[in-house]
Amino acid sequence: IGFVSTFSRAGFVPNIYDNALNASKLNDNNLWNLPIYKFDTLSDLEKFKSDFGGENGFNYSWDEVPSFNDATKNYDEDFFERYTLMLVYISVGSGSYRFGFKDVTIDGNYFCIHVEQTNNPQSFTDDMAGWFITVAVPDSMVANITEFDADLTIPNN
Repeated sequence: IGFVSTFSRAGFVPNIYDNALNASKLNDNNLWNLPIYKFDTLSDLEKFKSDFGGENGFNYSWDEVPSFNDATKNYDEDFFERYTLMLVYISVGSGSYRFGFKDVTIDGNYFCIHVEQTNNPQSFTDDMAGWFITVAVPDSMVANITEFDADLTIPNN
């Protein structure tokens, strides 16, 4: 199955780790686990935007990377009749790094999105950056899932 994914700017999102579907795994000091969220409806997505982004928090792009609002503007009620939108948050110490969707693992009631670093800059900015990866998944694929996770793969030099 081909998945539709987007990469967008998140900025700093306080408290995003606390309410993630895999919050207990994020406290294991495993730097490779990333917070993951699941949106079954457009109102779920809009509530997330309101809770974490405020009025304008997700309106800003970064270089070639669109804002989260731009990346999700075409998701409507029709989309959510057949698909679930999964979201992964990545926070890094430089805005120079880029990330993308790699693949999905499904094993029984376990679902994991694998994210990969897509570049390996020789020099980088010294700033904190936050990114979102969204992945559209058919509803049937996550209907019986009870455990969600996301992780990061760093390329070898």
